Amino acid sequence: MVTPGSFSKPAPAAAVCYAGELYDEAGCAGVVEGWNNFDFYDEHLSSIMSPLYTGMSCLPTTNSTDGTCTQGTYPIYVVSTRTVRDVQVSVNFARNQNLRLVVKNTGHDFGGKSSGRGSLSVRMNLLNEMAFIEEYSGGGYMGPAFKVGSSVEGRDIFAFAKEFGYMVVSVEGATVGYAGGYIQGGGHSPLGSALGMGTDSVLSLNVVMAKGRFVTASKENHPDLYWALCGGGGGSERPTFAPLTETRQHPHHNLLIHPDCEHQGYASRGNRKPGHTDFWEVVKVYFRLFPEHADKGIYSYWNIVVQPDKGIKFVMAPSLLHAPQQKKSQPSSPQSSPRLQTSGSRSTP
Repeated sequence: MVTPGSFSKPAPAAAVCYAGELYDEAGCAGVVEGWNNFDFYDEHLSSIMSPLYTGMSCLPTTNSTDGTCTQGTYPIYVVSTRTVRDVQVSVNFARNQNLRLVVKNTGHDFGGKSSGRGSLSVRMNLLNEMAFIEEYSGGGYMGPAFKVGSSVEGRDIFAFAKEFGYMVVSVEGATVGYAGGYIQGGGHSPLGSALGMGTDSVLSLNVVMAKGRFVTASKENHPDLYWALCGGGGGSERPTFAPLTETRQHPHHNLLIHPDCEHQGYASRGNRKPGHTDFWEVVKVYFRLFPEHADKGIYSYWNIVVQPDKGIKFVMAPSLLHAPQQKKSQPSSPQSSPRLQTSGSRSTP
């Protein structure tokens, strides 16, 4: 059995906006207000930030008689896991009953991988433990490390690491699930040009296999699983991706940590008709400067967006990292960073 109170059958969040037994004017106002807030999706049992992948089946509205609200691809049942056993029981139950199983962490996912019609959802956002380990040894690395629960968000691990005078290679989006999602995507980061990908710092991952077995994956134990989880894609810790890994991520894994360094950012925009050659010349210059930017520790999100009746827009948001003690072209790793291996110890709070 799962922990009492963990099992629920939630309606879509916006169901309170439609005429019927669930209608709640005040509740609807809260949904409308929070719909574009990432924290809203973290806190709700089944909502995800990409409604396209729910079939646009229940969108918030201020007119209770306008349209309909259906379940769409929102899961039917949700288990809000509090322990490893909750995860194991959920996985075993879904397998034995031939149920579709999906996993939701923070809901911050543009690809909609936390949704699934008729599914049982394992909600991980209560597994948010963080701990500092003074001396970790494994995989050729010896030194300090952090243990990070699957639902810890980027902003949380940044703040926690700073308390000990360190910085982790983490995600740009504050509410992205750090251990459960970000690492599986490889871990691109504003710190990447100087310190490498987020997965370069992963020491081990605790996971529940598709058959319900709890294992620790590292370079020494289950190395194939370790390799797959460190960049197999945003769904590789989910049972829906089982043909590739047959795993999903469990509460915590240990990460290398890096000394704190400065970080700053700025943005530049342009808006031109698609036929304007000067627009594309600017884009070409930006691409030509890629190698130089990387060598200097510059990281940037960029987009080219076609806007109907408005032309085309190029958006970039570069970040400049100052880390003079690092060679930008040689990202740190457990094997290549003796400085990390000799970092001083700090006490656990």
